[in-house]
Amino acid sequence: MDITSSAFERSSGDSQDFGKKPVPTLNRLIGVFASLRAKLIIPYVILTLLIAMVGVYVITRLVTSSLSERFTNQLLEASRVAGDGIVRKERTHLEDLRLMAFTEGVPEALVARDSQALQDLLFPIVLNSGIQATTVVDLTGTEIITLARHPSSAEYIVSEGGDFSQFKIVSDILKNDQDGIGDKYAGLLVTSFGPYLFTSAPVRDANGELLGVLLAGTSLDTLLSDMKNQSLADVILLDNDGSLVSTTFVKPETGFGPVEINPGLINETKQSVTLDFDLYGRDYKSTYAPLVIRSNETGILGVALPSNFILTTMATSRTTFSLIFSAGTLATIVVGYLLAQSIAKPILRLRSVSQAVAAGDLNQNTGLRGTDEIGELAGAFDIMTLRLRDRTAEAARLYDETLLRNKELAEINARLQTA
Repeated sequence: MDITSSAFERSSGDSQDFGKKPVPTLNRLIGVFASLRAKLIIPYVILTLLIAMVGVYVITRLVTSSLSERFTNQLLEASRVAGDGIVRKERTHLEDLRLMAFTEGVPEALVARDSQALQDLLFPIVLNSGIQATTVVDLTGTEIITLARHPSSAEYIVSEGGDFSQFKIVSDILKNDQDGIGDKYAGLLVTSFGPYLFTSAPVRDANGELLGVLLAGTSLDTLLSDMKNQSLADVILLDNDGSLVSTTFVKPETGFGPVEINPGLINETKQSVTLDFDLYGRDYKSTYAPLVIRSNETGILGVALPSNFILTTMATSRTTFSLIFSAGTLATIVVGYLLAQSIAKPILRLRSVSQAVAAGDLNQNTGLRGTDEIGELAGAFDIMTLRLRDRTAEAARLYDETLLRNKELAEINARLQTA
């Protein structure tokens, strides 16, 4: 007992001396990170933060890729719809031309260059079919009559005597040329009312002899406006040199330079190209592709959609997912901290009790009860302490008895010596 007490006193004294010494900050930090709580919590927190950051990055990239892919698909679909719109209009022109060419009296009036008779025969068809412009040309390429609807008043204007011999869609028919599809052609013509999409067809007699050419046309402003409504995108039509012919965009103060392109971009690939441009201070993404009508490249067709909403949606998605993952990470860290505390607290209690017992205080008890491993360890430690306390008490009792017997023996020995 004396030895234990002395050892405890020395230990206590050493602890007091140690406590008086200044502890370096680095050692203190090392002690904090070396603690059981830190070993349980810090790796858990680091792993959770890494998973959260990777999760935000991956999901944001997936959302961004999905948005970009959907936007690109929407742009390509708009381009397809716009191209189909022109093809449908060209087919409508062919139906109208067929109806006019086979109208009784038209071939005879064409040969006779009777403009009034042609007007009387064709105007009802033009009016009922909503044809915006129709022209009859003789074998020399000279305009016999044109019926064109004025863009502003919607009244039909009559003109005569124009020279159409230089227009390819007319001259090819007059030369009896045929492409792989037939003897009908389509192209873009600029008139006094603006650019038009015209389709031409020959007029023949019963023997198949060429008598002249019929043309049916639609204003590109009207056509592109309809295409915009169908494709839900702004439409751009360029000639084969890449210069603007018509567009659904309102003319900006700086002009339409941003929407015009180098035709070499199309000529090299013969496929669609995607380009970005700035108009009205807004970002647009566009797709340009060759405009092919009846196997002929008539121009370049482009569609454009504002792309700023992608950036806005990306930023919103990034913020939303960051908040969600931050909340989830915080909740995970809190749960992990509480879990670590539930594990570390009984272990720390067991440590403090074991230190007290080691210092000689055998009256300590962990007070921990549980069915898990820590509870079993605490129970075993309490039993060990109890047995140690009992044996120490027994040793003390035997020691006291020994002292008493030694004293009695000393007294007996003293009496014997006296006697």
